[in-house]
This record gives sequence, C-alpha cells and structure tokens, in this order.
Amino acid sequence: MRDGLPREQALRRAKADFGSIAAGKENCRQAWGTRWFDELRADLRYAIRMLAKSPGFALIAVTSLALGIGCNTTIFCFTRHVLLDKLNVYQPEDLRLFAWTGGENRVPLRIWGHWSELTHTCTSFSYPVYQHLRRQNSVFEDVFAFKDIPQVTVAAEEKPEAITAELVSGNYYSALGVSAILGRGIQSSDDDAPGNGAVAVISDGFWSRHFGRSPDAIGKTLRVNLMPVTIVGVNPPAFTGASSVQISPDIFLPFSMEAIVAPNGTKSLLTNPDQCWVLVMGRIKPGISNESARVAMDVLLSNAGSR
Repeated sequence: MRDGLPREQALRRAKADFGSIAAGKENCRQAWGTRWFDELRADLRYAIRMLAKSPGFALIAVTSLALGIGCNTTIFCFTRHVLLDKLNVYQPEDLRLFAWTGGENRVPLRIWGHWSELTHTCTSFSYPVYQHLRRQNSVFEDVFAFKDIPQVTVAAEEKPEAITAELVSGNYYSALGVSAILGRGIQSSDDDAPGNGAVAVISDGFWSRHFGRSPDAIGKTLRVNLMPVTIVGVNPPAFTGASSVQISPDIFLPFSMEAIVAPNGTKSLLTNPDQCWVLVMGRIKPGISNESARVAMDVLLSNAGSR
C-alpha cells in the first residue's frame, strides 16, 4: 500500500508471500505449544452440541462413564490392598508365614484352616507344635501365633452383637513391633496360663463405634460369650492384624481365652497335638536366607513329630 497499490491487491500479494492468515495463526499456536488447547476446546464445543441434540443419549453416556470410572477405582483399590499393600507393622518384609507340605496320603484328619489339595500345603499348626517351634527356633528373632475367629458374641454397654475376633500369642504385639495408641497391647503375662488373661485390645473402629473414641474405654468391661473381659488397649487405626491388610478384627484376645472364644468340648485346643488350627509367623534374623530358615524349620518339625 505504501508503494501505491490498492488495499485488496496489497492483501492478495501479502497472502501470496506469507500464506493465509489461518495458516499463520496455526504456525503461531504450534510455536507457543497451545494447539492442543484449541483442539480440545473445539472438540468439547462439538461434543456439547452433539449431546445437546440427543439428551437421552447424553444421559446414558455420562452414566456409563461415571460407572466405569467408579468400578475401575474400586477394582484398583481392592487390587492394591490384595497384591501391593503390606502389613502396617515394623519392617513387614522380614515376616514369614509358616506352612508345611505333606504327601497325598499324609493329610491330617483335623484341620481348622486352609489345606490345598493341589499342592498338599497347609498353613495351620497345632498349638503344641507352635510352642516347640518358638522354643527351639534359632533363625527367627521371634515366632508368634494367631487365629482369626469369624464370630463371637460381645456386649459392651448395649445389646449383644456378633463381631470378629483374633486370638494372639503373648508375644504377638512385641514381635510385630506394634504399640497401642491407648493403653497397652497383649503381653506374655496375659497368655501364660489358660483362663488367666481375661483382657482384650480393641480395634480403632470398635473403639469409635462403641466408645466415641473416649479414653475412658480403657478399663471398661466387655462380655465376650458371656465372659467378662477387660479392655486394656486400642490398636492404631492402620493396624489390621497379621492375617489381612483389608479389614481388622474387632477385638484381639490372648490364646489363654481359647476355651471361651473357641470351645472344643472337654479337650482344650491348646493341648491337642492333633488339631491343626493356629497360624504361625516369624521375624527372620538379619543375614538368614529363606532357604536356611526352611531347612532349620524342617528339622524342628521333624523333631516335633509334626505331620
């Protein structure tokens, strides 16, 4: 235009030299890295226009997306708990759950626990065998036992209800490295003789539901299967016991309460060498390999006459 050309002719010559205005805008967007934003905005505007034309389809699409996202989140959380999470205890990577393997013709007659027909493997032991393993072991810092009880009847200051429990050995809390957030955990003195340790440690959830997280819960009496039991401690919120990372039993009791929580007629499970029912776990010593520990445990089980 400075050279005297009309505006329309000057614009045509500029477009011929520099390209169209739309192409120039596109080059600028690419240079600044904002092209994706413009494309996203255009796609959203187009999607909104299309959905507005079919509100029924829009509702179905939004609902399907919401359900899909919700299901995937739930599946991931469950998978994370099952496959990825570890017990919320001190150095959980050092813990080993004991199991034994027998031949096809050596299946014990009395198992209260898991027995694999495919591998002929069992994770349950008799209580006398557990005591032998703990006394004679030399490759684990400590060996402890526990057993989930799926249902016991408990009455606090209200009507009785069915809850879950876990029987534990007196060294359970010390071996796991878990301390109660209120009161104390179960100790060896609670588990030294059958019927002596009428005490319980309650879960954080049970504490919240029944006592409103009041510190006055310590010293309160629960009636477990009609037997008075004193609350001595409250577990940390993240602690779920030794057998699961998903959900915690409501109360933890010493094995000395076995006759009340898991009665077995006239013969106590604590003295029955033929009843496999307790789970056994140990914290391996530093520098001990899994193979060395397995060989040592094989010897102890053979000496104990275990099946």
